[in-house]
Amino acid sequence: MTIGISGTNLIINWPTNAGSYTLMSGTNLNSSAGWSAVLASPVIVNGHNTVINPIAGTQMFFYLSQQPATGSQQFFRLMSFPDPAGKL
Repeated sequence: MTIGISGTNLIINWPTNAGSYTLMSGTNLNSSAGWSAVLASPVIVNGHNTVINPIAGTQMFFYLSQQPATGSQQFFRLMSFPDPAGKL
């Protein structure tokens, strides 16, 4: 998963061949109740699922969630914006 900036939007993408994932977002890493599916549906661009999300004023965390046959969640990668280290 990668996150980039275009104007006032975050561009979040991941390879289409990675499997079926749902992009999740939250504002608090310490609360499982604060996570929800990103409402924007991914669009395929150059072999990547791509979601354009407006930049909000608060720090957001993102991860890709996959529902395996057992019903438990698997986490793919967690990223935050803005990056607390200022690298993004």
